[in-house]
Order: sequence, then structure tokens, then C-alpha cells
Amino acid sequence: MGKMKKTSYRGYMAWNYDKEENDLDEQSKKGWQLEKGGCFHSKFVKDESVKYRHRIDFNPVILKNSQEKERYVEFFEEQGWEYVNNTFNGWAYFRKIVTENSLASEYEIYSDQESYYGMLSRWIRLGWVCIAVEMLAAILYVIQFFENGDPFYIVGAAIFMTVGVWIFNGIGKMKAKINERVIN
Repeated sequence: MGKMKKTSYRGYMAWNYDKEENDLDEQSKKGWQLEKGGCFHSKFVKDESVKYRHRIDFNPVILKNSQEKERYVEFFEEQGWEYVNNTFNGWAYFRKIVTENSLASEYEIYSDQESYYGMLSRWIRLGWVCIAVEMLAAILYVIQFFENGDPFYIVGAAIFMTVGVWIFNGIGKMKAKINERVIN
């Protein structure tokens, strides 16, 4: 009998990366081990003999350079993390075997404020670029509406504006995570 496999289709926004980590941990507790993480779907293989904690890091620049990526993965492996994979847009998936009586701090990949701030800041910068693109598209659609009078363009502009506001809200959540960690 072959290995049992499944695919989970779930989308997570960047500002909810910690929710994705928790969901991956829950799957592992149920015996479904991450084989490949992804933006909108993840692949799992059934293995009840092990339990993992998962962490996700956002580092698109390093992951695009093969030498930098190799050093990056080695650094995590030296800390006991197993590299699972990375996505096209810069998210890297890692896992570590859960051991009895281990401390929660053993499963943190951001051991200092600076590295945690760096990861969130990389995403926040990307978020601002996305907002600029969404707003530019909305403006272009409004211009098209005034030139053509077609209501399709006003609907499109509203959609682009809504997505921009949604990403802006996500940036606020990332900034709150930074502030929460500074306070604690």
C-alpha cells in the first residue's frame, strides 16, 4: 500500500502567516505531515510516527539567489529546522520535530527583535508596492469610466480600491505584531 496523501486548499494572507503555522501544526498532530507548503494549497503525507512545529519566513530576495538560499537554509538547519520548500513569492517553510518537555522558545525562528522586525518589514514594503499598483489601476479605471461611460470601469475601480484598503488593513496588522512584540 502506498503512502496516503492529501492536498489542502486554503488561502492565507501574509498578515496571517502565524495562523497558517498553527494550522500546519494541527495537521501534524493529526498525523498529516507537510510535504509542500504553498500560497493557496499545501500537500501532506500521512505519518503518525512524528509531530512537527512549523515556521514560515518571508525572504524573497535571499530565496532567489541560489548561494544565499543555500546559506539561509544551512543556518536554519544548524538550529534544528528542516527546510520543506519555498514558494515562488518568497515564503519559506520549515519544520522541527516536537520533543517532550521542550520549551516554546525552542520553536521560535526569530530569536531577536531585529530578525522578526526584518521579516515583517519585508512584507510591509511589498504591501505598500501592492497598494500603489491597486490605486494606480483604480485611477486608470476611473479615467476609462469618464472617457467611455461604461459602468464596468467603475465596478473595476471599486474592486481595486477595496483590495488596496484590504492590503492596507493587513499592513496595520503586521505593524501591530511588531508593536506587540516590542511591548512584550
